[in-house]
Amino acid sequence: MEAYEIDASNESAYKSARQSSSRLLTSDNIMNRIHEVREQAKLTDEFVDNKLAFWIYQEANPQASIAAIKEYNSLQQRITKKLELSNDPNAPINGPVDPTLASKWTEFLKSSTNDE
Repeated sequence: MEAYEIDASNESAYKSARQSSSRLLTSDNIMNRIHEVREQAKLTDEFVDNKLAFWIYQEANPQASIAAIKEYNSLQQRITKKLELSNDPNAPINGPVDPTLASKWTEFLKSSTNDE
C-alpha cells in the first residue's frame, strides 16, 4: 500500500495495488532480489523464535502449528525420548536410535561378554 501510495479506504485502488504486487512477486527479477536480501540477512535467535511463534499461533494450518509446537518442545528439551537398552547383545534396541550407535552398543556388549 505504501509503495503505491494508495488510500486504504479506496477499495478499487486497494484491489489494483494488491494485483500489481502479486504480479510483481512472480517476476524473476523481484524474486532474485528477495533471495539476495535474504542471503545477506543473518538469522538471529529472536527472529527464529518470532517465526516459530507465528507458526504456533496461526490457526489456518493446524499441521504447521503442530510441527512448530513439536519443534519448540524439542528446542526447550521439554520432552525426552526414552531409549531402552538391555545387557543382552541379541535383544533389540527399542526407540529411535542412530544405527551407528546401535551397532556400537551391540559390539560393546558382545566384547564385554567375551571378556568374562
